[in-house]
Amino acid sequence: MKRINSSNIKAHNRSLIIIMLLKESISRIEIAARTGLTRAAVSLIVHSLMEEGIVRETTKLKSVNGRRATLLEIVKDHWYAGCVDISREDVVVGIADLCGSVLVGEVKSLRAFESPDQVMADCIETLKRMEKDIPRDGRLLGVGITTPGPVDPLQGVIIKPVRFSAWHGYNVRCLIQNSYACPVAIENNELGRAFAENFYGFGRKSDSFAVLTSQYGIGCSAILQHRGYRPPNGISVGIGHSTIDTNGERCECGNIGCLELYALPEIMVRNARKEDASITSWSVLSQRAAAGDTFCRSLIQKEARYLVSALIGLVNLFALECIILSGDFCVHSDYLAACIETEVNERVINKDRMRIHVQASDINGDIRVLGAASALFNELLIDHET
Repeated sequence: MKRINSSNIKAHNRSLIIIMLLKESISRIEIAARTGLTRAAVSLIVHSLMEEGIVRETTKLKSVNGRRATLLEIVKDHWYAGCVDISREDVVVGIADLCGSVLVGEVKSLRAFESPDQVMADCIETLKRMEKDIPRDGRLLGVGITTPGPVDPLQGVIIKPVRFSAWHGYNVRCLIQNSYACPVAIENNELGRAFAENFYGFGRKSDSFAVLTSQYGIGCSAILQHRGYRPPNGISVGIGHSTIDTNGERCECGNIGCLELYALPEIMVRNARKEDASITSWSVLSQRAAAGDTFCRSLIQKEARYLVSALIGLVNLFALECIILSGDFCVHSDYLAACIETEVNERVINKDRMRIHVQASDINGDIRVLGAASALFNELLIDHET
């Protein structure tokens, strides 16, 4: 983690105010009351945000502590992000605004392209076509790109994700940067989703939380005090290749007994079909578990134990308040969420002092587009302060 200094504190306060205003229009007085900041400090931050065109005053007044106060709001119809989310199977291209509304989005299979260069060239062509949908007074703030990790966000290079060899060492920023005279932010998919939850989802209610995702792999990223956690070198790895069985098989990543060898939804389904051929998908498995099927419930309970085995160290280390499920884990998720919540609260060290909540993401709109957009917004609006 970064050492706490005045720059980090300023960025934290700035992020708190942006997240509050993304949720609702409020006054400077209310911001000061909720954050504990002085009114002078709030005024300085708000003034900076207004100069940047991120925040504006509304025409509405509200009575606060007997005083008439002007409300503030995010400038929704002015700032937009070009979005590219790359997975192991396909790529999503879209445009989203600062308030989390997806203007347009398209999905394309990677099998339609012969190389990463072709993929990125098509993404550029698609984005330029989509720009026509931005309102006349709108502005493309930049382009956010999310990819399987690990990725080097400073250099814009995909490192060596498992089952993604064609992209190893590929610079995803290069072609985009040459085509757009605007900032380009690169992040791994999981941290992009965590930023989206921080801006638009349940994360707004928690200072520190983790997002657990299943999409062609198992990923997890943490938000601490409303800011994304990165190691000192900026390269996040996740938990999918954490060992949960020291006597397990060797994974293709080189590690032993990795979480993904046991807890990937497709692996759970494959094992379930050995006993019941009618369980043809994760959706079927989780739906039947939610309906009370004993066999399916036993499998979901096992899945929860696997996931918590990889998560518990993160929960204990960072004192997380919440775990948000995303991707495939959101499908008929009530029983899985309940099992994870029970398991993690039984195993957390300070169980007498903290209670961790587990819930499925409630974000409206394409989470993949919003993850890429949030990577850009986070870098330009929050991280640039440090």
